[in-house]
Amino acid sequence: MRIPAKIRLLGGRFLCGVNLHAGQWQYEKESRCGQVRECSRCRKTTRRTRHEWGDPEYRLEGSCKLRRTCQRCRETDLMDEEEHKWGPLLIGVGKTPCETVRTCDRCGEEERGEPQHRTDSWEYLRENECDQRAVCGRCPEKGYEKREYHIWKEFEIGPDGRAQRVCARCGEIQRKEESSSF
Repeated sequence: MRIPAKIRLLGGRFLCGVNLHAGQWQYEKESRCGQVRECSRCRKTTRRTRHEWGDPEYRLEGSCKLRRTCQRCRETDLMDEEEHKWGPLLIGVGKTPCETVRTCDRCGEEERGEPQHRTDSWEYLRENECDQRAVCGRCPEKGYEKREYHIWKEFEIGPDGRAQRVCARCGEIQRKEESSSF
């Protein structure tokens, strides 16, 4: 179906009225990034700048701040981003033996990471309960990891005729499924 010319004209005027012009962008000069476009409907001329950025590179030796250069006009953009070259994660170099830190090989910035605890034992939180917390063997930290740990007695036949066992610490009962044998 063909749209009548009058409707096309009104639609075009509406689009131009909300700054949606038509036409091809063209560079004004060979080594510049300024572009110009003349609208094919209303003949209004608009301008913009469109850079062709190259890959980011480091600004200075010993710095992790980045810059990029336009391949067309050679303008430089001092980017906000940094790109560090992190060394290995070291354990025990902070205030406690489990603190971790890594250092950037370019700029020397240090980044602290999550502690790397070494669990040597577990301790119960309360009497007659089976919740435990981890105890680190390198530092005084406790509770960075938790678990439930029962001390089960042998399976016996319960009052309902099914096999069950009881935790010697908290009294929790665990029933064996009918399909399994003991």
